[in-house]
Formats: sequence, structure tokens, C-alpha cells
Amino acid sequence: MPYARTALSAVRSLEAVAAEAAGALAGTVRLAATPTVRRGPVPGLLRHWRAGQSNVPVRVFEGDSAEIAAWLEDGTADAAVLVDPPPGTGVPLAEDRYRALLPRDHPLAGEAAVDVRDLEDDPFLVSPGGCETRLRELHRLAGPASLPRTGCVTWPP
Repeated sequence: MPYARTALSAVRSLEAVAAEAAGALAGTVRLAATPTVRRGPVPGLLRHWRAGQSNVPVRVFEGDSAEIAAWLEDGTADAAVLVDPPPGTGVPLAEDRYRALLPRDHPLAGEAAVDVRDLEDDPFLVSPGGCETRLRELHRLAGPASLPRTGCVTWPP
């Protein structure tokens, strides 16, 4: 079996060289994302990718922010969608803002902007994979009294 793997690897390398010489992309893109991102924007991004690069498959790896940073560092992943990428790495493709989803009868519902300090008495639901760390940092920066009470939301795979 090791010989078959070596032969297959050599064939794939030859195909990649031929595709590159012809100006085409080849290989597989290994994309890492947190659970929230994988279920949110990644499906749309993959549809867009397949429309333009149908010959280049994308393999998605799901992990938390620390795992993803390690995967980028060791080459397990080629690209990632991160909340807080390590400084000086990668190319930002987009930025997003945090949003507060409040009950209709909440005193701040309908406000155009809400300061995180105004929510210090409210519980937070956060998704796993990095958001809680960022949320706690936002509260820490807002002041010592502003530590959130959090619960974790998970989705089935």
C-alpha cells in the first residue's frame, strides 16, 4: 500500500504541474472555520467558489480559533475564516460587526447601537469555537464590572 500512495502522490503532483503550466488551478483547498462560520457564511462561499473553480475541491476543517491558528501554522489548512486572526498573517477578505439580538420587550430593543456596558446584567448565548473569548475581551475592555454571564449554544453536526 505505501507504493500505491507514493505513485498516487506522484500522479497528483504531475497533474498539478500540468494544470499550472496550462494556467489552471489544481489541487484541493483546505479551509478551516469555526462551527458558527462553517454553518453561516461558508456554504455560500463554497457555492460561489464552485461556480468559478469547479475543478478545485474545498475540504472544510472545523475547529476552535486556537486549533485553526495551529492548522495554518503547520500547513494542515491553506486558508481560514477567523474572528481574530493572528497579527500580520493572511489577507482580510471581509469584516463583520457584532450584533445584539434582544427580545422585543427589552429596553434596548430597536436601538441603532448598544454599548456592551448596557448589557452587563443580561445573559449571553454564545457559539463555541472562539466567540466567547472575543466576547469576554470586549467586556473586559469595557470595564471591570462588565463580565458577561454566558451559556453555550451548539448545533448538531
